[in-house]
Amino acid sequence: MTPDLFRAEGTSRLQALGFEIAVERRRIADLRMRSGRLVACDPFDSPETEPFEVEIPSGRYPVYIVTADLRDTVSIAFLMVEFSDQPATRWELAHLLGDEHEKQPWNDPAHAGFQVESGVAALVDEEGAQTAIDRMSTEAGEDDFNRLVRREIAKTRRANTSRSGWASVEIDEINLIVLEVDNGTYKTHLGRDPDGNPALLVVDLGVLDIQFTPYGLRF
Repeated sequence: MTPDLFRAEGTSRLQALGFEIAVERRRIADLRMRSGRLVACDPFDSPETEPFEVEIPSGRYPVYIVTADLRDTVSIAFLMVEFSDQPATRWELAHLLGDEHEKQPWNDPAHAGFQVESGVAALVDEEGAQTAIDRMSTEAGEDDFNRLVRREIAKTRRANTSRSGWASVEIDEINLIVLEVDNGTYKTHLGRDPDGNPALLVVDLGVLDIQFTPYGLRF
């Protein structure tokens, strides 16, 4: 039986890429939501990215990484926010606020995701994204913010087996969940439970060839 990558505790085994891969879910932080809108962005290059269309009640939500042991290296395959403990039975691209997507196919490449240019991706409440923008409004503020984020990331990079670091960065009672990634474009998927409510939001970091479809995950 194929494991549920986003719910399984401990290490699971997955047949992918032509061989068996050990995958592991790990809780790394809680994300504080105050505005009801979530942003995935490059916190240095594009913190002004529009939030996702889906509304989330204010509160604290657990954030996980899913790592994949690819024989010679351990890579972070997914970054995930859990909104409920209900199963995600259907998936869609996480559309941005104001995005006209009603007639688009579920995997429309024109809405591929968010761009990273600084080597860091972030999940943050919309208020937190605005706080970061305000912090970087001056050259000195931008330098301080950059040093803060990269210093916190470096702490976990030294203490884990993957080549990436991550952190929950506290700023003015708001926090950003930041993760080192390669520069590129990353799709973000919304998993809905059987009643259509948001269950999971998953950033696909392009490590495993898994399709997020309206009918479930395809391996």
